[in-house]
Amino acid sequence: MVFGNPLGLQRRTIAGASAEFGPKAKEFCNNGDPVCGGGNRFAAHLAYPRNGTVEQGAEFAAGKIG
Repeated sequence: MVFGNPLGLQRRTIAGASAEFGPKAKEFCNNGDPVCGGGNRFAAHLAYPRNGTVEQGAEFAAGKIG
């Protein structure tokens, strides 16, 4: 699981970059995030701890382990 995936700078995703890990991964990219989404709002890249995606990521990870 990644937040603001820097592969987005090259317009890539984990799914496209890794056949092994892509299907097992979850990526979160906020609207306007310049790192993963080509946006221009750096505040969007820093908003993950406050916008509910951390909780979504925790649920995703918990689901992977049982």
